Amino acid sequence: MIKKLSSFVEKHRTPMFLRRILPRRIGQKLKLLKTRILENSFQEKGSAYPSIHLTKEQIERGEYMKHIGGEENEWEERGEFQFKLLKALGLQKNDSVLDYGCGPIRAGRYFIRFLNDRGYAGVDYNESFIEASKYIVSKDASLFNKNPFLDWFPNFDLEKLKTKFDFILLFSVLNHCSLEQRKTFFREIISAMKKNSKLIITHAHWFNENYLEKTLYVSKKISHIKEIENLLGGPIEGWKGIDGLDTPKLMLPIILLSKK
Repeated sequence: MIKKLSSFVEKHRTPMFLRRILPRRIGQKLKLLKTRILENSFQEKGSAYPSIHLTKEQIERGEYMKHIGGEENEWEERGEFQFKLLKALGLQKNDSVLDYGCGPIRAGRYFIRFLNDRGYAGVDYNESFIEASKYIVSKDASLFNKNPFLDWFPNFDLEKLKTKFDFILLFSVLNHCSLEQRKTFFREIISAMKKNSKLIITHAHWFNENYLEKTLYVSKKISHIKEIENLLGGPIEGWKGIDGLDTPKLMLPIILLSKK
């Protein structure tokens, strides 16, 4: 009996690595895999971005929300978050903001209301989203009276803006772009930057300093959610994401670039 019991114990005994550490590592790997799958789906969604076409009726019904991360369920929360982030990074009412990849001004509405007259410029690769932005502005006096600049930019030809900005935001933009598009952006963005401009890029897991022109450098890198919460003075509200994966962590790291 004792021999049988000893044999049973020996047979079912497993090293601590297998009993405790291995399951944890497998869980981490699965979570990483799910995140990569989600990132790939966003990449595919981004590649289809230019082909999204909305009719006048669809714009009036607000269907543009369906094509943006978080959709209508987190429309306000994610828009307000971008505004709070820039304010935490020093945005003032008399500053100017270039919202590159503004979409249907989910965050732009907050910037326009806060900034002085003509302080906001929103450009996007998708023409329907610019039409949606103009529609939104036309229906809201608090936006219309601030005279925001809204335009369709099918490429990174920023010189045609003929102005420079204090803050330039790319929220989930370059992560949907190709290598060549990223290189073009960093080459062209110089023309829109002042000496003390802040260029903020989110979802920058792809980022490499080799992309940068010699006149640009990384002035700050935010790699943890806790850093954002410290900046904001509290937790990120109302951002639940998709299946617990499209969480605020996906926008990390956030890169801040400045001119030398």
